[in-house]
This record gives sequence, C-alpha cells and structure tokens, in this order.
Amino acid sequence: MKVGDIVQIQDENEWKGLYGVVEYVTVGISHIFCVQNPCYLYVAKKDNNIKVIK
Repeated sequence: MKVGDIVQIQDENEWKGLYGVVEYVTVGISHIFCVQNPCYLYVAKKDNNIKVIK
C-alpha cells in the first residue's frame, strides 16, 4: 500500500467492510482514514487483510 490508495478493510472486526484512504505509511505500517470512523486511523500491518481498490 502507498499513500493515497483507496482500500477496503476485510479484517474480522468492527472495521470490516469499511473503505478508506491510506493517509501515511511508516516502516511498513499503513494508517488508513475512513469517513465512517473519522476520529481514528486504522493501523494496518502486513498480516492484516486489506484489499487495495485503486
């Protein structure tokens, strides 16, 4: 994933199915902004199930 990618979170948690935009990446960890949950960033590592849409 890279900054600006549109992604769908597919992990088995309350974020499942949400779409977001990768806001920034640090040392292989992506921070994803979702409009449906704007107060927090979703932290995604390599072992998370994230689908890159665009």
